Amino acid sequence: MIQLLYWKIVTGQWFYYSYQDNAGQTLEVSKPYILEVLFSARKGLFIYTPLTLIFIIGLFQLKKCHTEWFNPIVIFTMVNLYLIASWTCWWYAESFGQRAIIPMYPVFALGFASLISKMMTKKLIPKLLFFSCIFLIVVLNLFQTWQIRQGILAANFISKDYYLSVFGQSKPVDESQKNCCSKNP
Repeated sequence: MIQLLYWKIVTGQWFYYSYQDNAGQTLEVSKPYILEVLFSARKGLFIYTPLTLIFIIGLFQLKKCHTEWFNPIVIFTMVNLYLIASWTCWWYAESFGQRAIIPMYPVFALGFASLISKMMTKKLIPKLLFFSCIFLIVVLNLFQTWQIRQGILAANFISKDYYLSVFGQSKPVDESQKNCCSKNP
């Protein structure tokens, strides 16, 4: 509703196509970029936000305690992922990771909370392993955010070779790494 009001104030129209200056960007539902959205070095969800893997595992834990929630959540997730992956600019411009998935985080949080609740009933060693894994994933996420701010990780065009060459790197990028970045991702 706020978006519609904004468009009305700014353009005089309730509905406004705000992508008109981005030629060629559109929904292409006949061939979505699902694998790229999930696994690409360019902006893959599981590459830049690996915690979402744990969220998804948590959804299966949620199924055990709240069966009635599982099917609607899976349907919502699949439809939303399909639509996000159908956008021809599937990497959604310059950002860190797959920003179009962010509105799905509250739904993922249900599975995450269910998994944490289950892990709290476990013995000390599995609990330590689980929370250590989460801690390391968060550290990786924060480090990669820092790399983006430092210009080590590119915010837009990035290939698998480039990503691997700067993984864990804290120094500025050298020329050979820049050449990897310019290749088609």
